[in-house]
Amino acid sequence: MAETALYRYYNQIEAAFIKHFRKTSQKLKPERIHKLRVDIKRIRAIFKLLDFSCKEEFDKTEQLEALSQLFKVAGRLREVQVNLMQIGDPSHPETKLYMQYLEGKEKKALIRFEKKMKAFNLEHYIKRNKPVKKLIEDFNDEKVMTKSKEFLENEIKEIIKLQSDLFNEKRLHKIRIHLKSMEAITKLLADIIPGDEFKNLSGSIQSLGLMVGDWHDKQMLIRSIKKYVRKNKGGAEAKKIMHLKEKIEKECAEMECVFEQQLNKLVHGIPNGRFKLN
Repeated sequence: MAETALYRYYNQIEAAFIKHFRKTSQKLKPERIHKLRVDIKRIRAIFKLLDFSCKEEFDKTEQLEALSQLFKVAGRLREVQVNLMQIGDPSHPETKLYMQYLEGKEKKALIRFEKKMKAFNLEHYIKRNKPVKKLIEDFNDEKVMTKSKEFLENEIKEIIKLQSDLFNEKRLHKIRIHLKSMEAITKLLADIIPGDEFKNLSGSIQSLGLMVGDWHDKQMLIRSIKKYVRKNKGGAEAKKIMHLKEKIEKECAEMECVFEQQLNKLVHGIPNGRFKLN
């Protein structure tokens, strides 16, 4: 049997995950942890497509259980590390104490993540993945195209439902997940279908995802600053960091206008929410 596009694509994602898992196990560098989380997001997108296409044959919850635990702990660590990267000059007197606070949180998060990495059985995960790969192998390119089209149209519908009260944090997080799934599937379709339509669409979706990711990172920093100020009971030293919070809130407001425009352009730029495959 000839290798299908989905099988080839999934093999690439799985190989990247295994590579980044092993590298991260050797040294817990922030960029390695980030790559590991990106790999898990791509795996989740493929599992989501399988779950959508053949619910009776595939249980994504069972397959994602171990990955989700690893992803969650890595996310908490990543959040602190991104907060540290966003601060700016660590020697500035207004940020120095807050920086020390975050470094303490990073150490604790690193310990939790390292424990979760050691508990994750990579060989068992690879073994459990064999039936999934067998299922994927049976998806010929024509079936992938049909099911992917239906999947993308469904994702657009779900995003439209979430557009009211757009900058509610929970809603925007869900939109981000839908965008990440759409990005992975449009990349898959770009490998099957001639022309630049799905390649360009995947690029647009990726840009939107990065934008909402930046917004989310800034929101996490704002939340962290508020928590730090409360913990220090609004003392003079803690209040010094509030100027940073106000600056980031202004940046978020500017990003929201651009993101809303670009999201509307995406969902309304697809005639009747339907994708053409030829």
